[in-house]
Amino acid sequence: MKEIILFMAMHFLWSHNLMSAYYFDKDSTNYLNKYNAMPSFLNIFDGGNIGVLSNGNLRSSTNIFRFNVGNKKKFHLPFYLNVGANINLSLASKIINENAAFNLLSDMGGLINFGINGKIEIKVNSRTTQLFSTYHTALKSINGIGREDALAERFLSKVIGLGFVVKSKAWNPNNPRGKGFFWLKNSFSVSDNPSQSVEKLWGEDVNDIFLSHSLEAGIHIDGGMDINFSLYHFLNNKNIGLIDSPIMKLGTNVQF
Repeated sequence: MKEIILFMAMHFLWSHNLMSAYYFDKDSTNYLNKYNAMPSFLNIFDGGNIGVLSNGNLRSSTNIFRFNVGNKKKFHLPFYLNVGANINLSLASKIINENAAFNLLSDMGGLINFGINGKIEIKVNSRTTQLFSTYHTALKSINGIGREDALAERFLSKVIGLGFVVKSKAWNPNNPRGKGFFWLKNSFSVSDNPSQSVEKLWGEDVNDIFLSHSLEAGIHIDGGMDINFSLYHFLNNKNIGLIDSPIMKLGTNVQF
């Protein structure tokens, strides 16, 4: 019941795209880095996303706040706090631990996710395409159920990731003057987890260091389309038996 209430509450918190770091300035013909364009004061409840996973679960999340530390026009660190929930009416330990494994896979996974999610633009000779290198470090709270004692297990996962993003202009063919963008992100991450908690959830043969890869893409057309697709998989620990194949997510962003 708590998960369903949280899921419903986050519907009312959505206001912008979780990928709002890659956005199009409607008053410009060029794509801009929003982290450089926005003020460095605190932003509250400025993002939300809902997605359907290939295992049948729903994933809903929202940004509670974001703030930048550093030089607005030069280097700065973009901090964030994200809260999310995986929705499944089943309370079976297998399903809950499968959700826990997915939360280790996803950069924005976990019930509470606090960290730094930034990017650095790489100069390219194009007026319609941008390239960024990305960096991400975070602490994520993970919840599961012990396989043997059926008791709740909670732990913090420490994550670091690197990748790149390509962003290019997109538009509705029926409205060539309309504005929008397409983005593609490829990233790798490493998460360090308490060995005792990992053993309780997935067994003693599972390494407490998880290596993962994600491929994400999305398209936003002003006034009509805002969808994203993600593909996640573990590069090790494929023997956990719960996520032994890539997990897909089809999501959308809602603006009120």
